[in-house]
Amino acid sequence: MRFVWAVVAFVLAAVLIGAGIAQRTIFMGPDTQKTQVEISEPAPFVLIDGDVLRANPGAQTLIVRGQGEIFGSYGRTADMKAWLADSDYNQVTLKKSGDLAVEHVEAETEASEDGATDAPAEGDAGSAGRDPRGSDLWLDSFDEDNRLVADNMQLPEGTSLLIAYDGTADAPDDIVVSWPLDNSTPWAGPLMVAGGIVLLRPHRNMLRRLLELEVPEIANGAVEIKAIAREAGSRSKVAVAALRPGVDPVGSCVGMRGTRIQGIVNELNGEKIDVVEWSPDPAVFIANALSPAQVAKVHLYEDAEGGKTALVIVPDKQLSLAIGKEGQNARLAAKLTGWRIDIKSTSEAAAEMFAPAQPKPEPKPVSAEDLLARAEAILASRPSAEEPKPLEEAAALWLDEEELPPAEAEPAVQEDAVPVESAAADDEQEEEAVEEPAELDLLSWNPDADNDEFEPRSKPKGKDKRASLEFDEATGKLVVKRQRKPGRQRSEWDY
Repeated sequence: MRFVWAVVAFVLAAVLIGAGIAQRTIFMGPDTQKTQVEISEPAPFVLIDGDVLRANPGAQTLIVRGQGEIFGSYGRTADMKAWLADSDYNQVTLKKSGDLAVEHVEAETEASEDGATDAPAEGDAGSAGRDPRGSDLWLDSFDEDNRLVADNMQLPEGTSLLIAYDGTADAPDDIVVSWPLDNSTPWAGPLMVAGGIVLLRPHRNMLRRLLELEVPEIANGAVEIKAIAREAGSRSKVAVAALRPGVDPVGSCVGMRGTRIQGIVNELNGEKIDVVEWSPDPAVFIANALSPAQVAKVHLYEDAEGGKTALVIVPDKQLSLAIGKEGQNARLAAKLTGWRIDIKSTSEAAAEMFAPAQPKPEPKPVSAEDLLARAEAILASRPSAEEPKPLEEAAALWLDEEELPPAEAEPAVQEDAVPVESAAADDEQEEEAVEEPAELDLLSWNPDADNDEFEPRSKPKGKDKRASLEFDEATGKLVVKRQRKPGRQRSEWDY
């Protein structure tokens, strides 16, 4: 609904502003009214009656165009006609219908006793004409070259205007009389102002300017407007802060018994205005912005992307007041503070806090075919195992090459039997020098493992024993075989 009203206001503002501009451009009439004096028969003088000049209200402007020096003068109509009695001239008068009438008047002649007319004497006025300059009958006179302009003329009744060159040549015939017209457009200004008010009325700066005009503390800098959130025609919120100690910012804006804020409300046709105090602490500012609702607790959360969310907990009875009609109070508070506000009642917040933990969902059963497919995928993704190394290469990891007897230097083995008792006595004498054979478990042996897991025993001091590694098929182990001297040998090989 607010969108519809915004569109209607915009269209109305455009119509008002357009009408005001049209009043000043398209529908604006001419600023002057002009009348052309048309002379068909030329004469040395042109006498324009005063009624012609007073045909329209306002100051008259006379424009005469010609070749040479143009003379103009005005005086009483009777004096001018008497002065022009012996000359030809064109008289311009105004008809009852408002049109101009041009009459050619010839010079008067006197008749003699025998009925013949006397010709004018040399030097007398008449057809020969005379110069109108310097006569004392004119109330005022003026002359210009090629173009005569007499503006702001206001001839009284009983006066006329005379136009001529020098009294002998025909007077100029391009004569225009103009009057100013009132083309003012009294509705243009109010229409444009009304359109501007309708167009700018929803803007928050409209409310800011009204507060600056109504509250002196804002105008002189004692109170500062920090933020404004507005839904034009319905409700607005204003955050103010005091810049001087001892000044109540909210009370300064509201006024005694709300007189200041009520004047602004009336100016905005009943729009509700909430004035709250601004605070540098976001939690306190959010709590103040939700007024008139009371707030119990405010929790602030900010994510890594810069989003800001405030969880506001209010008493159960204040929940509807904090949210407002159609969420208007919470929406305006969010615009005013710049935080996303989530409002919950105390009972709802407690229920969420002490609610039992939700059990984890049981895993879905997996069929044998799925398991087999997963296993094949895992095996296919792994690299192929390396081939095992030969036995001799594995044995060289623990024994030095010097301990292995060369094939060509291997001594002959005597096959004579040696008594068991003698071999046992020899073993007892060499217990300290002879160590037990080293055994390797091939089932758990990893040739690629670190050499620190198995280190070959060093040779006994003073003894040079020949030994070799053999695989015992009976035990499945790798054993060290040592060859003894012929005199101490119990059998061919001693294990």
